[in-house]
Amino acid sequence: MFGSPRSLLVALLAFALALPSIVGCGTLAHAQETPPERPNVVFILADDLDKRLLTSHLSDYPNISRLAANGTTFSGAFVTNALCCPSRATMLTGQYSHNHGVMTNDPPEGGAPAFRPLEPKVQVGTLAPHKPAVPYARHTDLFPGEKTPQPRSFNEADVSDKPGYVSKLKPLTRDEIISFNELYRNRLRSMVAVDEMVGSLVATLRETGELSSTYVVFTSDNGVHAGQHRLREGKRLAYEEDIRVPLIVRGPGIPAGVTRSQMVLNNDLAPTFAEWAQANPLLPVDGRSLVPMLKPSPPSDSAWRTALLAEGAPHERIGRPAYRAVRTKNYLYVSYANGEKELYNLNRDPHQLRSYYPEADEALKDRLRGRLSSLASCAGAGCRSAEGQ
Repeated sequence: MFGSPRSLLVALLAFALALPSIVGCGTLAHAQETPPERPNVVFILADDLDKRLLTSHLSDYPNISRLAANGTTFSGAFVTNALCCPSRATMLTGQYSHNHGVMTNDPPEGGAPAFRPLEPKVQVGTLAPHKPAVPYARHTDLFPGEKTPQPRSFNEADVSDKPGYVSKLKPLTRDEIISFNELYRNRLRSMVAVDEMVGSLVATLRETGELSSTYVVFTSDNGVHAGQHRLREGKRLAYEEDIRVPLIVRGPGIPAGVTRSQMVLNNDLAPTFAEWAQANPLLPVDGRSLVPMLKPSPPSDSAWRTALLAEGAPHERIGRPAYRAVRTKNYLYVSYANGEKELYNLNRDPHQLRSYYPEADEALKDRLRGRLSSLASCAGAGCRSAEGQ
């Protein structure tokens, strides 16, 4: 993917010493002011860690909390295909799924056969907090009273506005909600090991004198839904629960204790790593380097990005057709391969309770359809233009 980096340590790290299992794909202060000439990059990738879980329990994870306190947090971080292999392929290439071709976790458009040609190095990634989220024995008594979050969309009373694969769903049963609660507790517990790993990594970097010349990036491959809109546990959708992820970056010259709200994507990671390494990507990238966003005075929302494309292959198990969606600051517009549509005003309806596509203003629908059309076929610089600069 990259040319010859001068010195780049890119690691998708989840050490066995801290984690129950490992898998491949399947006060404002500043750090060191002058970035080093030959930096290290440590990339920590959690599996199925949704933004809500981490932000609502950050204080329970002291090492990740310290990582954020010493770095920059992106509250507007998204993935563009909310599924493991496609998202990871995007992280490695900087491309949307329709350009790198990894659309699912299963062959021929996904899984190891599709992913491996894009893989420039050996990878190790955490399984936590991915279902079944089996924690270490020493953590099994933690979070005894926690229950899965129940926003207004949880077990939604009326899903008649939703596409067929959602509108056909029956309300969650009491036993299903009990199961959700236990899974949520185990997800929280499994994240304790991830937090311990983060602490070990940072301590080792400090002890070896490498911390001041190392960028540490912490994120997830996708979010998850669990009961919203009556949906059983899963991902792969364009709803906020699935496409929003945590993203924390610390390192030399990066503002500490800062939160950025601009829209950033997993597409942006590869070009960021390349710029840090002073390397030229060998593939055309759709994303943009986050380096400008990691300066004390970053670009404004409108000067950075105003829209993103979310896409997904058919999901036969739940009967969802393929889709493409455009997500802007204010709207989510989803177009399914069978002709169904969804449209949400995220300012008025942040929980996406009511799709108002049928009665929406035609000028708005035309504008969103146009943006989606441009994004769905974009490549390279054309994607950055279609997203808005």
